Amino acid sequence: MSCARPFPGRCPVTPPAPPARHAPAAAPVPRGAPAATPLPLRVPVRRPPRGAGPAFARALRGNPPPEARARPGAGAAREETAMAQAFTAPRGPRGPEDLWDRDRLVRYLEDRFACAASCRAAATLTARHCGTPGAEPAVLRALRCVEVCDSTARLLGAEPLQDPEDDELRFRLDWCRTTCLDCAAHCAGLPGAEEAVAACRACAASCARFLATLAAH
Repeated sequence: MSCARPFPGRCPVTPPAPPARHAPAAAPVPRGAPAATPLPLRVPVRRPPRGAGPAFARALRGNPPPEARARPGAGAAREETAMAQAFTAPRGPRGPEDLWDRDRLVRYLEDRFACAASCRAAATLTARHCGTPGAEPAVLRALRCVEVCDSTARLLGAEPLQDPEDDELRFRLDWCRTTCLDCAAHCAGLPGAEEAVAACRACAASCARFLATLAAH
């Protein structure tokens, strides 16, 4: 080892690093030898408190009492019997009443959504074109029509699967129909209110159509 300093005798000599020690390689597992079984985990045993009876001990272990234990295989046998009866039961063709119920449901949903759209359009156009100053009776009717149509549209749009026999729904529809006809009659003479009057009359007709659909159910 050479030293760049002028006095070679005083150059510190760095001792060589010791050789790295490698872990011994694992012995190859012979073919066909069983795999090593991991050690089982130690699960703490829950013991009943001192003085507890056998029922408490069974509940702690998760075992039901003897009188609550069912006969082994009884549940599976009942399920297999029920499945066999369901598969072997005769299946006849669908009757016309099923198709009629489906048609009624489709008509009910279509009329409901159409009525909600008509109420929303009537509320928007009435608020836009019937706010003429100086026509107090017409403005009051228009404001009430806007409020009733908006609440009816929210009711029809928020609960599409409501029971058709609900009295509140029928009352709201009849109230909206009467309010729209009253608003159309008072706003017919206002300038620029033709679209609002037509929307109110269309909303009243849609409410009457939906009431007829509910009566058919």
